[in-house]
Amino acid sequence: MTLRKRRCLKGVETIQAVKIFYCYAHEDQKLRDALECHLEPLKRSGQIISWHDRQIQPGTEWKHEIEVHLATSDIILVLVSPSFMRSDYCYGIEMQFALQRHRSQEAWVIPIILRPTAWKETPLGELQALPSQGKPVTTWQRRDDAFQDVTEGIRQVVLSIQKKRENIFLPNFEAANTFYIKAEKLYELEFYQDALTAYQQAIYLEPNNPRFYVGMAYTFLILKLYKEAFMACERAIILNSNEPNAYGVKGYVLARLGKHEEAKQAIAKQKELTHKQWEEEARRFGLSFEPLEVINSTPLEGVSSPSQKQIIKLPQKQHITYQLQYRKCGKASCKTCSNGPGHGPYWYAYWREGSRLRSGYIGKTPPKFSPSAHQLDLNFDE
Repeated sequence: MTLRKRRCLKGVETIQAVKIFYCYAHEDQKLRDALECHLEPLKRSGQIISWHDRQIQPGTEWKHEIEVHLATSDIILVLVSPSFMRSDYCYGIEMQFALQRHRSQEAWVIPIILRPTAWKETPLGELQALPSQGKPVTTWQRRDDAFQDVTEGIRQVVLSIQKKRENIFLPNFEAANTFYIKAEKLYELEFYQDALTAYQQAIYLEPNNPRFYVGMAYTFLILKLYKEAFMACERAIILNSNEPNAYGVKGYVLARLGKHEEAKQAIAKQKELTHKQWEEEARRFGLSFEPLEVINSTPLEGVSSPSQKQIIKLPQKQHITYQLQYRKCGKASCKTCSNGPGHGPYWYAYWREGSRLRSGYIGKTPPKFSPSAHQLDLNFDE
């Protein structure tokens, strides 16, 4: 299938750090810095990670970076002041998107009242604000007391999110995986909208599984919803920075968006992680691994794929090479091949008989090798 396969089943932690986004006007940077300082104990204990626009690297499209982090954060701190209210971008774009995510229960928006302003006359007036009773930070006799009050309020929200994640993850893991399998099958059948719904249901039940976000990213990509695909990739990478498929989809999305240099970097990262993953998997199964190429988009000359289950006897004293490959089916109407590298990746075994290169199709899962029989049990699960 297009750009696939996503069979890395590494364990996922049940509790992930809660991501915090700072929505603020630059005139309030010193107050934001002070708040971040007070939140440092939560960061050092691994309970939170935070992001603000000062972390944007030179040469990066700042609006795009803000949109991505705003869409993937768990808590959005809206730092309220007259300067914030005056900013068309802060009030008119960032805050409106944050409130939209809050209403759909995708994120938790907390107004932090920094300086006196008529914030209750805005949509923020419907939300519980910090510090206590909405008293502006700058009006407290000791600002440290104000920020400590804010920190305690944020800590309670963080604990609430973590508890919700615990309750969701443990009893609903099996149900989430059921929706994930359903989504995979729907994708295979090219019912992409239905697949997207199934992925979203899986994420609702188990929000910290990067595989689900990668699956959703593939589906968004097929539907040409590139912005949504990119955000799904970013979420998967936040949950597991070693997930190669997330970088692969990200690379294709960036290429579609015309960001070719960033796309090359993402694809390079995918290849690096994939190499490492394959080598580890080969060692775990006691196999020799010599990749001929990270991705082969066309079959090797003279190599054909078997179409049924069989046993291939391998030479006892012959060097066997195993690799994962994508394959083109050759059908002009195949969307999987026309939109991506081909079907797969699948495991293949290669060895030489004299001057001839022989091969055996193994399947989606690594081969089961029996040293005594010198055979490969080939399981075909297409």
